[in-house]
Amino acid sequence: MSSLSRRVASADGFAEQERQALAALLEQATGAAVDRAEIEIHLKDLEDACAMLGRKERLRRAAAEFDDKHGRSEAIGFTALVAVADGTLADAELEALHELGTCFELSPGDVEGIVMAIARDIDRALEAEVKS
Repeated sequence: MSSLSRRVASADGFAEQERQALAALLEQATGAAVDRAEIEIHLKDLEDACAMLGRKERLRRAAAEFDDKHGRSEAIGFTALVAVADGTLADAELEALHELGTCFELSPGDVEGIVMAIARDIDRALEAEVKS
């Protein structure tokens, strides 16, 4: 998981439910190549690092790694996906996504458009899962 995703997901305290859901998702996506317990340890380490530097500085540093618009949009999308791993997008998480968008020179409307696209993709995936 990128440090960007970690910063946004932790905006509301990175609930245990989010950590577990994300670890399960990553374990499944990697075909269990990475153990869920190891992922959870990594997420805790990232959370501790964020606490030391603060969210704004961590977002700024991580955002500097993306130099093209497509990569920035993908980063916002993945970060939004991580933020909603617990089934909700808290106000603090949306605020952090807007802050990240500012680092990427994206407007709040651009960020919300990306977030809405992710929400639609999740809805479609869940509907397909229910139908099968």
